Amino acid sequence: MSDTQPPAGSSGGRAVASEFRDVFVGRADACRRLRSVVSAAADGGSSCVIVGEAGIGKTALLHRAAQEAQVRTIWVRGVESETALPFACAADLLTPLRQHFDSLPPVQRQSLERALALTEGTTPTDLAICAGALGVLAAASDHEPLVVLVDDLQWVDAESQRLLLFVARRLAAERLSMVFAVREQPGHAAPIPDLPVIRLTGLSLAECRELVRRRGHDIPPPIVREVARATGGNPLAVLETLTHGRQPTALGLASGVQRAATMGITVGRSLEQAWRPVLERLPDATRRALFVLAVGRPLATSVLADLLAAVGLSIADLTPAEREGLISYGHDGVTLRHPLLRQVLIDSTPLAVQLPAYRAIAQLAGPEQAVWYLSLAAAGPDEELASALVTVADQATSRGGHGSASTALRRAADLTSDPTRRAERLFAAATEAQLAGDATNAAAWSQEAMTPGSDPAFLASATRLRGRALTWLGQPHRAAAELVALADALATGIPALAGELLCDAMYPSSMIGDVRRCAFLTRRGESLLPPGRRSFAADVTILCAAALQGERHRFYDQLAAVQRRLPAVDLLQAHQESATVAFSCLWMEEFDTALRLANQAVELIRTQGAPAALPFALTVRSEIWYRTGHWPAAYADADEALQWAEELHQVSTAGYALVLLARLDAVRGHRDKSEAAIDRYRREFGPYQLDALLGLESAVLGLAALAHGDPETAAEHLEDAWRQDTRLGATNPYPIAFAGDLLEALARCGSEQRAKELASWLDERAATTGLRHPAALAHRCRGILAGHAENAEEHFVAALAMHAQSPMPFERARTLLSLGENRRRARQPTAARTALREAQRTFESLGAIPWADRARHELAAAGGHTRSDPTRRPKLDLLTPQELQIARLVATGKNNVQTAASLYISRKTVEAHLTHVYRKLGIRSRAELIHVVLAEHGAD
Repeated sequence: MSDTQPPAGSSGGRAVASEFRDVFVGRADACRRLRSVVSAAADGGSSCVIVGEAGIGKTALLHRAAQEAQVRTIWVRGVESETALPFACAADLLTPLRQHFDSLPPVQRQSLERALALTEGTTPTDLAICAGALGVLAAASDHEPLVVLVDDLQWVDAESQRLLLFVARRLAAERLSMVFAVREQPGHAAPIPDLPVIRLTGLSLAECRELVRRRGHDIPPPIVREVARATGGNPLAVLETLTHGRQPTALGLASGVQRAATMGITVGRSLEQAWRPVLERLPDATRRALFVLAVGRPLATSVLADLLAAVGLSIADLTPAEREGLISYGHDGVTLRHPLLRQVLIDSTPLAVQLPAYRAIAQLAGPEQAVWYLSLAAAGPDEELASALVTVADQATSRGGHGSASTALRRAADLTSDPTRRAERLFAAATEAQLAGDATNAAAWSQEAMTPGSDPAFLASATRLRGRALTWLGQPHRAAAELVALADALATGIPALAGELLCDAMYPSSMIGDVRRCAFLTRRGESLLPPGRRSFAADVTILCAAALQGERHRFYDQLAAVQRRLPAVDLLQAHQESATVAFSCLWMEEFDTALRLANQAVELIRTQGAPAALPFALTVRSEIWYRTGHWPAAYADADEALQWAEELHQVSTAGYALVLLARLDAVRGHRDKSEAAIDRYRREFGPYQLDALLGLESAVLGLAALAHGDPETAAEHLEDAWRQDTRLGATNPYPIAFAGDLLEALARCGSEQRAKELASWLDERAATTGLRHPAALAHRCRGILAGHAENAEEHFVAALAMHAQSPMPFERARTLLSLGENRRRARQPTAARTALREAQRTFESLGAIPWADRARHELAAAGGHTRSDPTRRPKLDLLTPQELQIARLVATGKNNVQTAASLYISRKTVEAHLTHVYRKLGIRSRAELIHVVLAEHGAD
């Protein structure tokens, strides 16, 4: 439920209930940190999350923050009974701010209003909903700084959680701060956001004594000490243990200590046993009435009276609970005062008592809530209720509530007796969970849907869904094995279905790095598929496998087929597959086609608001920018990909993006930063089965060493990378992006024979695949190794001819550097200076500082002018990744609102970043910005 003001008579966050003010003790460090977050709303947003067990003081700390805040404060609370209702918490927060909806772009406004059930319309997109929420809160904070306090985040519905955290991660330019409180519960993983954490632990003994004293109790210190020890200093448990029932002061010291010991208190996180003796002292009718409060939302007294009457109870039955201090009355109704009590009541109430209560609550609830409560009251299968839950799920999906839809469908499956229909509902629940980014449930429920005797087509669909979910979860070995196993079982009877499964298995196999197996699976799958009846996804898979193998003719035939089908493909599938096609084109040196498709994919994903596909598309485009010499853009895309992948829990893509960033830092000379990123990769992603990245991470370390003039260390790392990438059958040298680095490291540290072996391999693969880049690398290597300057010159010139057909400026500049070195040693200073100056200019324009320094030193040795020209450094390199993304979009003609909508940030954030962009670039207008972007980056 929502409370736009703090409870119990507060006003805009400037006052707070005396109960909370009087008993608040300790927490000096937490208060200081929280005060910093709240005060940041005055001139730039901030966010944090308060984490702790039940009763530890999270809500009290929020009240403290509201009391001290000198700005407008809005409260939102999660309610356990509403976790299945999409955008329930978001509606409580945003509906009172509806006057700011007019400030949103039309797509965002329509999506947000549809999600909040304020209007009818088409199904909204996740990103547009979240961006709209950010826009509304940003607009509200324009008038007055705003603090949003979110209590019980663990009970906020999945859609609202995603929306709130989306906003919380994008507050740098807003006059808005957000504070979340999350309960840690035994046996349940707390949904702790990736925000700064304030973790609350128990109070000290001195603080426990002060807490008891300020509540007006004079309890002997030994008793307080014993209770504080037994409860771990949990303030709620301390107060309840010492103040429930007969007063300890009347019992005397010995009996008081005995009472504390016999309360059944458990040290640390679980305090349920402390409550059972309290509840056992209550009349049966009172416990039943408390259960009604436990499973319902806070209720007005009149409504509660009707509800209790429906189950044969009355308000008077709550009087004993009120005397015990278990309930409280506020402006929002009657509530359980103690959060811990809710689960204890649910666990201890017999089913015969629960079912009538759920039915009674359903009579007073809204349509969606009523169905949910009735489903909880069902003691067995109930097709009518199950069908109603399916309808609720359809409504949730139409509002973009995939998480709530998955929960409703899961419950519908539980109430379904027919095995076939139950399996269908489980599969639908898994599909919605996957769309909501919940790969764990998607994998589990899709497996549960697969029962003996299931229809083969259904089994195939469920297995493919489970395969994608497992791949997201970093389990590609398992995903591939399950897909292949089912394909083997179906190959004889239904070959077409088996063929599609085998093509699907190619993707997790590629993440494993098993190129040989990728080729085998795709070939076998293609042989089982009827000509002209392949799915578009299978066609893309076959294209990808052909590129990975360097099969030139097969690749171009398949590319033509894919491009013919692409215009007719569903938009959702088109943007998912276009990035894969772009990657395949990159491997075959079709740079223009790769960039066009990658740009289309990113733009379509942003427009359609499909966040799950965005991280991979950005990593593909980052690779293209890197190879073609647009390094600031490559860094910006990889940085954004990492943020989205982490936010969406896409393990494989997050790891890949992090390695791409490390490589860019290495090539620009930031060795410490690059190695730190690889350390982080190994720490966070090493436990996953991402074998395809093992070679790349070693290659980055080798590149960093080579850039700093350490060819021996470079060769060691790069040889390890080579072994990783070739042991499973890599035959296209292009995806092995470090081949040139390895050849140079070997040549410069005297491993002549090994270098020649690799150069021969590259020559053979270049001849087979028709690729120019590996041929250029082989010629450069032979030039470095050549014993005579004349022979070396021939190889370097041949390499430059190959580079002219493949737009990779960094590699061309490295060949020019080697050519200049050779000419200087051959006593041709004039010719050497020509090559070295061009190499230096290119390196400086890229920001490849170590290589620019090498070229400058060689130029000095050749008698040339050696001063570095800072104007050659890319101006766009001065920008942060997000500043560059904004600058690029503005340069395409988008205004601030359109740019904000494309990046799912607020208009104010765009304006703030543009101010920084103008200052860093030394410009004053959009026209100048367009000129700089086009000069250094070109048109997308």
